Amino acid sequence: MQHQSQAVHSFNISISSKSPPYNSSSTLPPPQSHPSPTISNSSSSSSESPGLNPYKNQSGYYLPISTTDKQEKQQQHQHKYNNNSNSFTNTVDTLNSLAATNSFAIECPKHKQEVDLRDYIKKNSNSDIYSTFLNLDYYNRYFNQNQKQQTQPSILSPSSISSPTSPSLDNNNNNSFCLCDLKTMLLSRSDFIQDIDTDSNLLQEYHRLKMLQEQQGPKHTEILLRKEDNVGGRKALKEKFVEIFEAFFNDEDPSSGDPKFWEQLFLLKVNIPFLERCIILSSEDRLLVLKSKLNNIFTQSCFWLKNSDPTRLSHIIEILSIMLKSIFRKKFNNFGFDVINILCGIDKADTVFPEFIKDSTQLLKTSDVNIKIGIINLFNIIATATDYMNQNTLLQFFMTVDISRTLLELLGDKELPKSSKMNIMTLLCYLSNYQKYETQNPYIKSLSNLDDIEKIKQLLDVITEGIKDHNKLFEEQFRQPNLGMAAKVGGYFSSWIYTPPVVHNCSFFETGSCLLILYELFYQNETFVKQLVGGGWSREKSCPEILSQFFTFCSYLASDTPKESKALYSKISLLILMLISESRELQDYFHDPKSTSYIFIYSKKSLFPDPKELEKHPLSFHVVDILSQFIKCNLKGKQSMDTHQMSVDCIQRVLSYKKKTQSRLPHKWADLWSSLFALLQVLPTIQDKSFLNQSIQVGVATVNIFNLFINYGDSFLPTPNDYDDLFYEIIRSGNVVDNFYIFIQQQPQNDPTGALLNSLLNIKSIVQHFSGKLQEWSSANPEVALTAPQVSKIIKDNYDTLRLKLQENLDQYNSYVENKEIALFRHYVKELVCDLKKQIVVTPNAPPSPPMK
Repeated sequence: MQHQSQAVHSFNISISSKSPPYNSSSTLPPPQSHPSPTISNSSSSSSESPGLNPYKNQSGYYLPISTTDKQEKQQQHQHKYNNNSNSFTNTVDTLNSLAATNSFAIECPKHKQEVDLRDYIKKNSNSDIYSTFLNLDYYNRYFNQNQKQQTQPSILSPSSISSPTSPSLDNNNNNSFCLCDLKTMLLSRSDFIQDIDTDSNLLQEYHRLKMLQEQQGPKHTEILLRKEDNVGGRKALKEKFVEIFEAFFNDEDPSSGDPKFWEQLFLLKVNIPFLERCIILSSEDRLLVLKSKLNNIFTQSCFWLKNSDPTRLSHIIEILSIMLKSIFRKKFNNFGFDVINILCGIDKADTVFPEFIKDSTQLLKTSDVNIKIGIINLFNIIATATDYMNQNTLLQFFMTVDISRTLLELLGDKELPKSSKMNIMTLLCYLSNYQKYETQNPYIKSLSNLDDIEKIKQLLDVITEGIKDHNKLFEEQFRQPNLGMAAKVGGYFSSWIYTPPVVHNCSFFETGSCLLILYELFYQNETFVKQLVGGGWSREKSCPEILSQFFTFCSYLASDTPKESKALYSKISLLILMLISESRELQDYFHDPKSTSYIFIYSKKSLFPDPKELEKHPLSFHVVDILSQFIKCNLKGKQSMDTHQMSVDCIQRVLSYKKKTQSRLPHKWADLWSSLFALLQVLPTIQDKSFLNQSIQVGVATVNIFNLFINYGDSFLPTPNDYDDLFYEIIRSGNVVDNFYIFIQQQPQNDPTGALLNSLLNIKSIVQHFSGKLQEWSSANPEVALTAPQVSKIIKDNYDTLRLKLQENLDQYNSYVENKEIALFRHYVKELVCDLKKQIVVTPNAPPSPPMK
């Protein structure tokens, strides 16, 4: 029999899912069919056989103590062992019963003195770790026996247990006899359970003991030991990296006295699961106790970033990444202070972290692509340390050492894969939003002052690719439900010849970061706006691709916003549209009839892009279409009033420009009027009182848009017939106007001056005036039903008797100020951080994805 040389706490405790099921029909050989080992009484004596282990005396087998006194004291706080399973004979009970009838002595090698087995069990049988070791070893041996019984004799059978005088024992192995050997010998005298792998209570107890062992023994060694080999169940040796870091986490310093220690350590392959487990299974207080050791690891890792060896650099980046990622998962009382204290110490932070950022930035400029990818991921781990970015004190060092220029240059690196460029975009987004309203942020300044046209183009290329990928995902989601039977059959047969490309899901942090950087460019970068208006990025005098993809994205988004992430997309997209609607340079470009182009706007009437691209319109035409859809497609859901308010405000800005320039926009205005009346119809039915004030404001803003059409529509509507159609729609929606008027009257506290009711006077007068005329005509012609042309004729004939009040300042609005949206941006960035944090995975030298075209 091969005896284990490992400590008791290093037993294999995993059940392989691939092991063959136990055959309950098979039975172990009966104990009486083999000679049982002899346990000599303490009073008996016999001579020591040659070749026996020196730790074995005449009284029997030795029982080494597996833990030190210090470890036993630390384990006293663990829960007392409670055996809830009645389906098996407890090993401790077996030993107790045997000790009661066999008075024999054993010698403890640690204390070099004989002890009575009965006394030893009496003192230790209540110990959690003692019971755990016994039971776990029993289970492991039994399951190992099930896996091996087809090829070799059972290690649990009495025949496989050497007798006390067996010459096969290795006399050089001083620790070959341990507690498990004695226990196995004793267990051979009892019957074994035949349903051990089917008894649910027993398996539940196994998992409980497994978890208890993780809490008691050294926590970090279990996953390092490979599965038992086929000869004797021996364990493989630990790798060097594991031994070193296990010593660190046992509060030892293996680097002391060795000047080449760190140089050699960083050449070792990093065991990522082990290092992560060491930190995760250590409590916050334990990490603070290990502060000096962790300081040493972190500071030496940062120092060796100056080394030029790519193997060392790769391993250092892996160590730093997994250390930071695991420590950031902990919940400290003072997160920023404690984390810095654990990593490098408060007194050294102002030196270590700036040097670390500078050295890492230098690697981004000179190293190979794998090192660059690792540094980018490491920076993103630091940026996502806390859910709320302003609480991440580590980012303050990035404000001191500005790396924005390096990040922007990396966007033009053709060797970097697309995913890494997206991560750079995400990092720029995070750093530019760190305390942007409290202090001067160098990254916001870099984005606003960026005047290098080539770098802006590289930035736009990444944004365009990100939005285009999401459009492909939208197209795939909307295409299948809207395909006809012929298209589905044709697609099925064509799939035999042509396999369409697989559309992968897009992460929220990728698309969200692209939208936020695009917002910053529209909001603050004058060079970007001038190049956009001047056609610097247009192809063949058509619309720039970034605008085409963004408008298509907005149209898909307007038709599908049930999730919170898409609602956030909608708000940022509407803010971009508002910036476009306010900027005079962009307004001139968007309303210019010469800037016509085809852009696919998804709607129920236009499900798929037109391959011929026949219908070309000014960009403002597409803006009005998108805003109309945002209103019409989100009336029944739980869409926030903010989205409707932004949509109505954008429409007001478009109409105000048309009124000032008196330029006509050929558009199907009836669709917009229908959407606005649908919104007015929904507002009085909202039950949530928290939205009451905002719903009234949205309703009044909608009414003012109709006032703009009524007072100044003849100057920008395409034809006089469109003006007649406006009155036709108002009369047709008379009940909606009356209900909203009553709704306003019922809220006097929200309209103390009566300004809200005054805004409804004109539209109310139109409904009353023409409703009376139509009633008179119906009374005079009772046998004839009114038709649409007859209604239009009555409207034209009665303009002269209509009296309206001229309303001023309808084209005035408050310019957009970002400070009013602070809560939105902080919530938006928090969601981006949380999404990226879930998806960051540290892998050793993962192969990069294909580079971006």
